[in-house]
Amino acid sequence: MVDFKEFSAKTTLFAALSAAYPDRPLHRIDAVAAVSRFGTELQEVAARCVDELVAEDRAPEVVFGYCSAAGLALHIAAGLEARGLRRPPVILVEPSWLTPELVRRDVDALSGSEFGTYQGPADLSSIMPELRGPLERKLRDEGVDEEEIDLCVDIMAERLRAWFTFLVAAESADVPTEVIPVGVMLADDGARFPHPAWPEGSVRIEYLAGRSGELLGRLESMETLELLWQRACAIPR
Repeated sequence: MVDFKEFSAKTTLFAALSAAYPDRPLHRIDAVAAVSRFGTELQEVAARCVDELVAEDRAPEVVFGYCSAAGLALHIAAGLEARGLRRPPVILVEPSWLTPELVRRDVDALSGSEFGTYQGPADLSSIMPELRGPLERKLRDEGVDEEEIDLCVDIMAERLRAWFTFLVAAESADVPTEVIPVGVMLADDGARFPHPAWPEGSVRIEYLAGRSGELLGRLESMETLELLWQRACAIPR
């Protein structure tokens, strides 16, 4: 599955499925770490992830993709097929199709500003200076010693740099919309939605009551993922 170790919902997809199905073989690709290791061209990142899966004999039966890692999950499925392997069915959980506006909203969220405050370009050279000041103020408010603030900000900034490197890469990449998932799980608040390029009715959409980003770990969500998983495994090879 393709999700995150950090900067994600309260529960990651990997953690939720690992807890629900401790006996099933699961493998996680951390989308942020993959971009940090392999570069900022998402298709090339996916190709390198496929190389590792093949080398480790981990060609997946099903690919799960979570939130803004959805695009990378679709690229990985396409990359497996390009290597002459079966394209695995894809299940997406609350996919997010990134735009510059959504990247800017993340800047606002992490800087503690109201949405719409940051209007600058969605690139690292512009974003990182915007975050440094709020990080310094946050640490001062928490009583961190002045001589330690610069070091702490440097450490925190590197984590944020990795996150925004991924977001900018995902926003600028084409989504391989020819890879149509077999199922998508969404909150019914309308904040996230199927990709508009998918033909109407081509994807099984399961809407659950609740807010986006807060579905993982709930019993209803796990039951829904189980149904989608069973459906994906029933597809003839």
